Amino acid sequence: MSLTLVIETSSRAYAIGFSRKGGVVYQSIHDVPNNSGRDLTPLVKAGLGDLGAAASDISKIAVNYGPGGLGAIRAGVAFANGLGFALNVPVAPLLSFELFAEEARARTDLPLLCLRKAAAGAAYAGLMRPDAEAVLRFGPLSSVTRLAAHLPAVALAGSFRVEAAAQLGDVETIDTGIDAPRIQTLATLAERHPGQDVRVKPVLPINEFSPRFPSMEAA
Repeated sequence: MSLTLVIETSSRAYAIGFSRKGGVVYQSIHDVPNNSGRDLTPLVKAGLGDLGAAASDISKIAVNYGPGGLGAIRAGVAFANGLGFALNVPVAPLLSFELFAEEARARTDLPLLCLRKAAAGAAYAGLMRPDAEAVLRFGPLSSVTRLAAHLPAVALAGSFRVEAAAQLGDVETIDTGIDAPRIQTLATLAERHPGQDVRVKPVLPINEFSPRFPSMEAA
């Protein structure tokens, strides 16, 4: 039995799941505040028990490595790295905004502006389009929303959707209602991602110093 363990850490809906060939066969969702202690081991053991499987049946791990609640993301990424190292299986780092974009495709063809809260009123932002490379930035909300200011219309996902719509003025905005990715979406993207050997290159959680999110002022 070859299973992929997927770990959603970026939102209040903290969850793990198991998938096989991209289809979810088990999931467990725990709505726990992001600043609470996190212990994924009981959740993984429960899932394996429900499936009649063993840890040795895990052939890949996928983890949402942010952006999102940093405490929860750090715990989930550390667990994924440790388990991947112990089992000698690849770990696939999945970006929150790529997960949002995957979910949004079923709802709209518009470019998608993704936002996640950070400390001190700052935000992570990503402008996601299927025909172009993602544009990722970090900075004050009033700055990062400018990523979509040149567009006639944009869809919104993640945090600050109401605030972003107000700041974008004449830009037509559509609220997708997407605040957190589903386990099935993680499983779908995990199927496409080859993963990496964490013994050589561990997954690093997204934070305000991550090079993938340059500051808006520096852009």
